[in-house]
Amino acid sequence: MAAAKMTQSQMVKELGAAVGVASHILFFRLHQAYDPGTLDGQLAWMKSELHLSDAQFDRMTEEDLLRGLEGMAPPPEPEDEGE
Repeated sequence: MAAAKMTQSQMVKELGAAVGVASHILFFRLHQAYDPGTLDGQLAWMKSELHLSDAQFDRMTEEDLLRGLEGMAPPPEPEDEGE
């Protein structure tokens, strides 16, 4: 009967591992890099950098968006050390 029960330390370890995996996945989903080569990627980056809500982003005109992109540049892409 004792073998069928999960000890408290086992439960804490498994719960910790589950929370760690969930945190890892959530962090990388929220911090996905935007593709600077596409207009959609540039607009998503600009929305993120300016902390615009969906309503604010929708109110902007195309000219506003292009004018905003002129002065901004996405962060540089990491260089591959293996090449």
